[in-house]
Amino acid sequence: MLQNVKPHGGNIPHPHRSTVWYMPSRRHTSDRFRANLKAAMSFHGLKPEVIAKNSGVSLRMVYSVLRGENRPTIDVANALAAAAGYTGWELLVESFTPAHRVAEMVTVYNGATDAGRQIMDAITRRELEDQHSRSSKR
Repeated sequence: MLQNVKPHGGNIPHPHRSTVWYMPSRRHTSDRFRANLKAAMSFHGLKPEVIAKNSGVSLRMVYSVLRGENRPTIDVANALAAAAGYTGWELLVESFTPAHRVAEMVTVYNGATDAGRQIMDAITRRELEDQHSRSSKR
C-alpha cells in the first residue's frame, strides 16, 4: 500500500508536490523464495546435492541461492522449485508451508480410514467457520 509522507531521507519528492510516495519496506521476493525453498528441502529431507542434480543447476549456484548471495533468475528458480517438487510460483507465496499442497492433501484424504476422513472433515469445517468469523469482523 502506498503511503503519503513528507520528504525526508533518501526519498525523492514528486516534482509538483511536497510529498513523497513510497512502498513500506517488505521482504524481497528472492528472500521469500529462498526461505520457502529451504522449508521445502527440510520438509522433504532434500540436500543441496539432490536439488542440484535434479534441477540441472550447479551445486555452487544452489548453495549461493540458499545463502542469499545470488538472486535466481526465473528459469533457475523454476528448476530449483521443481527439484523440490513445487512450481516456482508456489515458493513465492508468503504464507507457504510445504504441507499446504492440495494434491498431497487429496491423496492423504483418499487413502485415509473413515475415522481419519471424519477428523479431516471436522478440521476443515472448523477452519471454514473461523475464516467466516474473522471475515465478518472486518
